Amino acid sequence: MSECFVTDLGRMSYGEAFDIQSGLASERKQGQGSDHLLFVEHPHVITMGRDGHRDNLLASESVLQRAGIELHDTDRGGDITYHGPGQIVGYPIVDLRLWKRDVGAFVRGIEQVLIDTLADFGIAAKRIAGLTGVWTDHSGQEAKIAAIGVHLSRWVSTHGWALNVSTDLRYFQYIVPCGLAKPVTSMAALGVHAHVEDVKTSLVRHFGEVFDREMQPPLCARKQHEVFRTATAKESTWPLVPTSQMKTLTADVGPGFRPARSFTYPGESAFSTERQEAFLSSVLERHVE
Repeated sequence: MSECFVTDLGRMSYGEAFDIQSGLASERKQGQGSDHLLFVEHPHVITMGRDGHRDNLLASESVLQRAGIELHDTDRGGDITYHGPGQIVGYPIVDLRLWKRDVGAFVRGIEQVLIDTLADFGIAAKRIAGLTGVWTDHSGQEAKIAAIGVHLSRWVSTHGWALNVSTDLRYFQYIVPCGLAKPVTSMAALGVHAHVEDVKTSLVRHFGEVFDREMQPPLCARKQHEVFRTATAKESTWPLVPTSQMKTLTADVGPGFRPARSFTYPGESAFSTERQEAFLSSVLERHVE
């Protein structure tokens, strides 16, 4: 069973997260590194996929700027979509040569991860034949709760999914989501007010099951119970990560906390020294109390 390393990037701009994906994918295409599952929450951004139609963007760039929404063209599949606070965006950087060389099976696998995760929270989700993504019933209508768009290069994946947990759905008014005249919904809109870390825990577990990966670390954890790093750069031996690919740090937690798990993050190949220091500082602010 291949390992897959889980990294939570916290809130990060779309461009920064794309640079990290690209660095990790480049290593995988060269037969180096490991598979990764990146979690991130983006500030307000609209992305246009390879199959996107500008007609599905319902606002001018000046209107988007006033609303604080960035606009990016991307190399993922699919049409137009929105990312923002309250979403769990997942970016699997996976070498499909070690699983199945089948893009359709990969997308169906991501759908299954999301369907199984939502079931853990009492939400009956499903596929719709001929459409990509995950759907559920909302007020008697089929509504999309998770969008999917991926890119494959030499069988290494980038991009992934966006699951609406507590997303402000009003931001979808600026687009025709995925080019479809169907409503969108969220877990919160369905009356399920789940902690995002609990949802991530479920996503990690089901991702490992569907794609036959040993997830490292195996679980995400709530902020108040786990501290992911200290400012020191002393490397840990769990999980084992080649230093050319990733860095690993641990935190010595105080009374009232469970022992900290190691936290892995992109190393020199993805970050300059300055970027690494900034990344460390941002994670410390989010996870150390």
